[in-house]
Amino acid sequence: MVECRQTTARASHARALQKEAVNMMPQDPMILASYLNMKLRDEYPSLREFCIAHDEDEDALLEKLSAAGFRYDESICQFR
Repeated sequence: MVECRQTTARASHARALQKEAVNMMPQDPMILASYLNMKLRDEYPSLREFCIAHDEDEDALLEKLSAAGFRYDESICQFR
């Protein structure tokens, strides 16, 4: 019985770590811009929708990427 609880606890912990890893965004601005452009091209119709789905602060992302020289072009839904 104890072994079963330990196995369940390990599985639960593994799922939590996996979910955290999936939700982790790149910190490097160049990689972040590439990552976001891929997500916007393949999965989301806008940066706003991406931010809602991933519980991200849109203004913070725009500020971080702007500081690295990127701007968000809403007409093509991409960072340039």
